[in-house]
Amino acid sequence: MSSSTSNRIKAYTGKDAETKLALPVFLRMLTTHSDLDMQTAMTIAGKVFKTHNTPGTLSTLSNVALEQLGVSNKEHRKQALAAIKKMGWTPELPSKVLISPPAVALKPSKVRGDKQPTAKRKRTDEDDEDGPRRRHAGANAGHTPGPHAFEYNENVDEKSLASKVIIINRAPVMTAWAAVVAERLKFTRAEALSIASVYTEMNASSKGVALGIFHKDKDSDFEGGSTQPYVELMGRKPVMKTDAGEWRGIVKGEAAEPEMAYGYIQRSFKHLMGSVIGSMRLLQESYSPEELNKNGYDLYCQFRPGQGDWGQRGEMRMKTLLDLRR
Repeated sequence: MSSSTSNRIKAYTGKDAETKLALPVFLRMLTTHSDLDMQTAMTIAGKVFKTHNTPGTLSTLSNVALEQLGVSNKEHRKQALAAIKKMGWTPELPSKVLISPPAVALKPSKVRGDKQPTAKRKRTDEDDEDGPRRRHAGANAGHTPGPHAFEYNENVDEKSLASKVIIINRAPVMTAWAAVVAERLKFTRAEALSIASVYTEMNASSKGVALGIFHKDKDSDFEGGSTQPYVELMGRKPVMKTDAGEWRGIVKGEAAEPEMAYGYIQRSFKHLMGSVIGSMRLLQESYSPEELNKNGYDLYCQFRPGQGDWGQRGEMRMKTLLDLRR
């Protein structure tokens, strides 16, 4: 961590166990040092931050205390406590606290031009407003997925789709739709998934800046050099780089792996993945690539779930997508 970053974090946390944390620092602590997504971190903050907002008070939290504060999900409590522990916030608080940067993929990689899930779920991937979480390059680094690596098993039977409904957060819907649109623009599926992942992160970043959760320079994570290629995708310009003949969207100069976006979509939609992607496919096929790219975000706004605040889950009907076809 650079000295300037360290000083900024120290300014937030201070050396005193009773120094109040800034909300963005609290959220970063939860998302950086655990598997919690931003939306879940915000939910926990709404229940905890008012009364436990210093290193000292956070160090007193326990599983029972979190449950009494309204954090009902056992896994969320476990992850939150793990994040606090990783910060070193114990009753014998160290004098200096640092926040490490989140784990990111290191592998960079040709622009070419059904049961309905219930509202209560243990997993939180589908509630991740930031979109797919990136990771360190590991066993799959340098591996180019085969043509059948990311199968959606699409359902395009209109009669069947008309009755399908899903309760979900907007972020996985945006990721899936961006991937479908990118494929319509002639990117391979792996390329489309990587680009869609960055597209969703860009939108989440802008929203977070608008809400004051992220610093205004957060959008610089997605900037490239003056000669860096990019794709114009539904009003955004994800920067890209190539490796082994395939394009990848990048954040902070690092590639978004398609496996992450595909796994995120698969976990979020579960058994309804084929129906969601199939409905999106039927919708995009009714537009030319140029029309789809120009109007894609407006279409998304008409079928996306939820009507309230950022991160709120809501109902999405496949019939809505079918009715938006030309």
